[in-house]
Amino acid sequence: MKIKQNTNSTAYKAVNEVYLIQKKTLVFASNFSVFALAVDTFLAIYLHLRYQELVTHKRVVAVVISVWVFSASISILRKLCDCDIMRAVILVVCVVTTGLLYCKIYAAVRHHTNQIHALQVQQATQNEDMANATRLKKSSLATFYIYFVLTLVFLNSSLNPLIYCWKMRRIRQTVLDILRNIFAIGPP
Repeated sequence: MKIKQNTNSTAYKAVNEVYLIQKKTLVFASNFSVFALAVDTFLAIYLHLRYQELVTHKRVVAVVISVWVFSASISILRKLCDCDIMRAVILVVCVVTTGLLYCKIYAAVRHHTNQIHALQVQQATQNEDMANATRLKKSSLATFYIYFVLTLVFLNSSLNPLIYCWKMRRIRQTVLDILRNIFAIGPP
């Protein structure tokens, strides 16, 4: 039994709009959270002892709240103005910056690990540093894997419409008809 949807009803449109805003909010919040984790790890490595005075509980809470408010704001802007390019640029900048940060993190951790191996000092503090460096390396590598999987999911999601258009003649024909109507391509 097929259920017909009335896509012209105001209730359907309202629910669909809430769904789209929620979906975009979650995408941006996930992306910004991965970016914030990369920045946090980067600061932990490069600030050493100053990290704890810079990264406080209040500031972490403020960043988390800002991530969600900014994500929701960008998603709600979709209804007010067509700023898809701005949102795409923000996502690309976050993804690229996160990748660069993780490259710098990995290089710094590798450098620290090599220094610790070269010194071979048997003091307890240096053994603890080695364990911290190994933990940090594993943690940053695991987070990088999550970032990489997230990038693959974005890539997969962006390729799905192309695959559907390529494989399904009816969808391809509908898309071509829409494009002809938009750009007035082809015979009148």
